[in-house]
Amino acid sequence: MRPAVFPAIAAALVIGLAACASSGQAGVDDAAPDLTDPVVLKVTNQNFYDATVFVLTGSRRQRLGHVPSQGQRTFTFSWVDPQVRLELVLQSVGTYRTESITISSGESLEYAIPPDAHRRARRL
Repeated sequence: MRPAVFPAIAAALVIGLAACASSGQAGVDDAAPDLTDPVVLKVTNQNFYDATVFVLTGSRRQRLGHVPSQGQRTFTFSWVDPQVRLELVLQSVGTYRTESITISSGESLEYAIPPDAHRRARRL
């Protein structure tokens, strides 16, 4: 009797896994935006100081990378919240934060660090 039990258990597992896999997709609209699409941020540094760029979402602070003086870099980060701020740490000067920016998943943004950002930077 043992050999007949094993195929029945195997068949039940296959049917159960197939049901679980298909139940997660029920009612999903193919046209709905994918909230996991990364946000692309192109930063142009018009300042004479090198900058390290961070993105602030809620209480989260994520380092994106370094943009040299008069340089340009493109970064990607995960969309977590529709409201973000950029934090720019200007080398040897201080920190400058932007106003809140509204973004969507998969959006592409461009930001220029102003030539006078070092005058508005504060030591934190």
